[in-house]
Amino acid sequence: MRRLAGLRMHMAASHTIGADVGGCVSTAPHYRSPDTTQHNQLLLAMEECGISGPINRFFHNYLKERSMYTVVNGIRGAEAGVVLGVPTDSVFGPVGYIMHVNSVVNVVENCRVYMYADDMCLLVAGRDLKRMERLMQNDFDRVVQWAHDNGILLNIAKTKAMHIYSPYNRNAKKAAIQGV
Repeated sequence: MRRLAGLRMHMAASHTIGADVGGCVSTAPHYRSPDTTQHNQLLLAMEECGISGPINRFFHNYLKERSMYTVVNGIRGAEAGVVLGVPTDSVFGPVGYIMHVNSVVNVVENCRVYMYADDMCLLVAGRDLKRMERLMQNDFDRVVQWAHDNGILLNIAKTKAMHIYSPYNRNAKKAAIQGV
């Protein structure tokens, strides 16, 4: 057993696949909405996705130098600058978030990465369970560091690791039972 960002990674038998090669899977749902992402990170993510020049400058103007205030019982509060997120009900929010988290694949070295919305799956396959576990842990540590550096929180409560293997592979089954 190994740790996953402060969590111990339990290699447990799960549903099986037809191949005789074992695999490890880790899912790490993101736990931060686009309304808490810094504007400069969103704009940089847009550039990395190929949105630059006049379009990027348009969004720069759209996001920068915004302010807000609250009204409670008819009394208006002081105006304050907004440096995080996008305007409420903006179509840009979800798209900006996806562009922002898209670069996480650049830090993964050993696993295949599958992403959908705010979910991510790391997949590694091989014959040596300890090696697969080590490779996955290395990549997961890199994802955790990337998330920290980019203002993204991972929902560790929803992060899982499992060993997937063929029911016909006695060695993989024995390794899973022994908790390798």
